[in-house]
Amino acid sequence: MATYVGIVHKDKGSDYGVSFPDFPGCVSAGSTPDELQDMAQEALGLHIEGMVEDGEAVSKPMGLAQVKKLASTKDAVAFIFVRAAVPGKPQRVNVVLDSNLIADIDRVASNRSAFLAEAARHELQRRSV
Repeated sequence: MATYVGIVHKDKGSDYGVSFPDFPGCVSAGSTPDELQDMAQEALGLHIEGMVEDGEAVSKPMGLAQVKKLASTKDAVAFIFVRAAVPGKPQRVNVVLDSNLIADIDRVASNRSAFLAEAARHELQRRSV
């Protein structure tokens, strides 16, 4: 997981908007700060997912101090921090699992490694809430 800085903008009579300087073109909006946080999380995740599918490199996050120096922060009303899964290089590991659990996984999954990785991501996300 990596944490990216979102720049929050708000004009009078408009929703809150957010942009990510690490990902030009990745923007979202929400009518409340809570909704903005949720929408920012979704937008950033989808943006990174698309980059990975297209074979593009995902940049390491800029720090808040670096983001604050950008011209695009001039009218910022706040900054938010959004965590996103950034895939790394595949790495082979050895694990020991119960043979019946392996059989159950193989019955429902066409790719055991992908299934276990998805289950681990799901559990890590659940625990970080």
